[in-house]
Amino acid sequence: PYTRETIMVKGGAIISRSASAYKKGLEVFQAKRLMELGCPILHTIHGRGVFETSNMVWIDDHSVILATGMRGNIEGRNQVEYILRGLGVDDIHYAYLPGFLTKRTKQVGASSGMFHLDMCFGMANPKVAVLWPGGVDYDTVKWLQEDKGVEIIELSDDELRTCAPNILVVSPDRVIVPAFNLHMSEELRKRGIEVIEVDLSEFAKGGGGPTCMTLTLIRD
Repeated sequence: PYTRETIMVKGGAIISRSASAYKKGLEVFQAKRLMELGCPILHTIHGRGVFETSNMVWIDDHSVILATGMRGNIEGRNQVEYILRGLGVDDIHYAYLPGFLTKRTKQVGASSGMFHLDMCFGMANPKVAVLWPGGVDYDTVKWLQEDKGVEIIELSDDELRTCAPNILVVSPDRVIVPAFNLHMSEELRKRGIEVIEVDLSEFAKGGGGPTCMTLTLIRD
């Protein structure tokens, strides 16, 4: 059900390259379908680069976070950055996600690390974000607060387990979120954000939420 496998930008698409063996080859089908739709392909991650779309989160039209970790390496990140800078994205911050040592005992969190940035961090609007702080480095938190002026709503371990940070913005100040995260939903509503709650508890077992399930086709 997780369709967010292609990076959509102004002017076309960047075809990602998965780090996971079970998703190898998906890029062929992604590229084929995008060409059928008439969508230009600006770049395909290649060589030793790997980078999955969920390790990229937009802050605003000119600012973005690119994360490296289990599902994205520096070579892949650099290829994405090269295309973004050519499109006028001039404020690119690097985040570093924790990993695991021997095996994952949970989908995310604790000693199992964090495989995607959007599993611990999401933007509700250009000035409000939700974050499980154990998923990113402190420099990223500092950059968001001090450089970008973003107000961060801190999420708990329990909210992380339900994929609460994986919020989907559908229009300015309107988001779709996994249901049953009362604290997060309440805090977002306090800030004037309309919250649409959807029961995605079965999907959370596979480590995904509304953003993971949605592929942007047009980015104006």
